Amino acid sequence: MSGLAKADISAIGKNAEGSLSARVVKALSDHGASPEGAARALGLKPTTPPQRRKLLFDLLTSDRERTARLALLAKVDSILRAEVPKRMRETPLEPAHFGLGTYEEVPKLLSDRLTRMETGAASLADFEAGLTGWLSNVAGSVYFERLVKYEPGLVAFVDALGADLVLLMNAGLTLGPQALRGVDGKPRIVSQAFGRPERVVRFSLEGSDGVVREFTDFGRLAPNPEGWWGLLPVEVKLERALGGVAGQFGDFLPRLAVARKLIAVVLDGRTEVERRIDPSDLVFLHHELGQTVITPVTRNLIARIEQHGPVTAGEVAKVTDFGPASSRVHQTSYYRARVLVARSWLDKLIAPIVGL
Repeated sequence: MSGLAKADISAIGKNAEGSLSARVVKALSDHGASPEGAARALGLKPTTPPQRRKLLFDLLTSDRERTARLALLAKVDSILRAEVPKRMRETPLEPAHFGLGTYEEVPKLLSDRLTRMETGAASLADFEAGLTGWLSNVAGSVYFERLVKYEPGLVAFVDALGADLVLLMNAGLTLGPQALRGVDGKPRIVSQAFGRPERVVRFSLEGSDGVVREFTDFGRLAPNPEGWWGLLPVEVKLERALGGVAGQFGDFLPRLAVARKLIAVVLDGRTEVERRIDPSDLVFLHHELGQTVITPVTRNLIARIEQHGPVTAGEVAKVTDFGPASSRVHQTSYYRARVLVARSWLDKLIAPIVGL
């Protein structure tokens, strides 16, 4: 087959616009798919909840290297683009809360994540049995995490935390060159002050086996002229996952100590820059690591607030509470910030994918 005709491309494009359309059209053309069949398949939009759950399961269990996955992804993307902006307008959430300019850009956050998502469920029934947990994880890792990292007020809040950490580290240097410690807990010889923290949107670790694994969600990195780095780690958790954060914080230094590299994706303006740092070049305060978790306010607090009127867009993501927390089990201390975001708002952005 020579490829897709212009009319065929137009037919597919109506059902797979945006970030997916070019990839779908190219893949179908490259693999010799029937233009008429492809356009017809992409045009069949599942409408009932069972149909949408089946579509989602088929997508998550499909081979990521095969063209069929792109066709499934295009169907899901079409649903999200049609319905997520409408659902979002039912909440106080606005595109700017996610660092975006239009409502139409918001569904792409989930579509892009679905391109690399999988499920270990052996059957549709097993997948549906765990669907509530799956939806919660996606609401947190896609939408809430994006909001925490990009909402202007929260960016400023975390910037201030990073600046405070640098002040403490630099103040410690006035007490002597061994005021800071490394990942092994031993003092480091540091003489020169740390500069303005850089905004990190993603951390990962390269292990001794060469495999790159997820690490703390985001944070700030502050360099000094001697090649040392100060690190502020921040986790993002929905309420149901908050109980596990102390364990993660407790594993923070041990995981760093055995890693080959810390990989930090730094946001420089609109450009992402990757920094690969030797963990032995990281330094910390002796008495604390500055670890912080950001989580939404409780449902009860949202209910009490809404008794006095609906939350406005200008109130979204305001920090309502910030203070220390600790875990005796994991022998760790950290900070917890609660922000004005309702889980129900995030659920509205996820619901269309399963027809809720």
